[in-house]
Amino acid sequence: MKVDSQSTRSVALLYAQVMVAATEFQLARIGAAAEIAGEAVALSLRAAQPRAEMIARTIALWAEGLIRGDRAEGERQVAALLPVIELLGAHRFEAQVRACAAVMAARDGDSAAALALADRAVTICRQHGMAHIGAFALGARALAEPDREARRRWLRDGEAQLDAGAVSHNHLWLREIAIEASLDVADWDAVDALCARLAAYTAREPMAYWDALIAGGRVLARHGRGERGAALAAELRRLRDGAVAAEMHVAARRLERALGETADAAH
Repeated sequence: MKVDSQSTRSVALLYAQVMVAATEFQLARIGAAAEIAGEAVALSLRAAQPRAEMIARTIALWAEGLIRGDRAEGERQVAALLPVIELLGAHRFEAQVRACAAVMAARDGDSAAALALADRAVTICRQHGMAHIGAFALGARALAEPDREARRRWLRDGEAQLDAGAVSHNHLWLREIAIEASLDVADWDAVDALCARLAAYTAREPMAYWDALIAGGRVLARHGRGERGAALAAELRRLRDGAVAAEMHVAARRLERALGETADAAH
């Protein structure tokens, strides 16, 4: 069978572009990640490569919906992803996409949708295997949970899944969502512990996105405990400015709120 070398090179370049988008995300260049992922989606459609489209759209969903905080754009990606996922029978990606949608809904205060989406994500993982994205799905379920103690149980289940065996991205993504879930219920000790675990996990290969997340979690825990003063305000401002520059808008908004409270306390 004759292989079309030009077509093979085009597909290889397409997947390389998808990986570049993922790398830009790790480097905390979210705008670039979203732009490159969008270009990869367009290329994958022209090349009739649904798997590449699925991966590129998932990166776009993460960048736009979860990090930039644009729920409308995130849900546009979800709507485009689900038929592709069904075509490919990629159940693990369905769980990931529904968990991401749950996070967006929870942040918007859309509790019913968040719970339904997170429950569906966890169910899919339990049916098709927890190792790929189960820990993150449990984290999304925790974020959707209104009861403080139940939220903690879901987060403990997520950590237990990491111990039982999970693909490496879960160690990052669960801790990210767990920090947010713990900040929301003023569990400052949990935030510190999660930041410490995340720092230990990334210590050998530090990445700008996770460094910013860890620093933000730690300073927000200090603020939450009641610390005020010029040094804390300067750190909040530095991290806020960095988040704005990186287009980490969800993180920037939380830091901005804390900075405003710090300024109010000074007057």
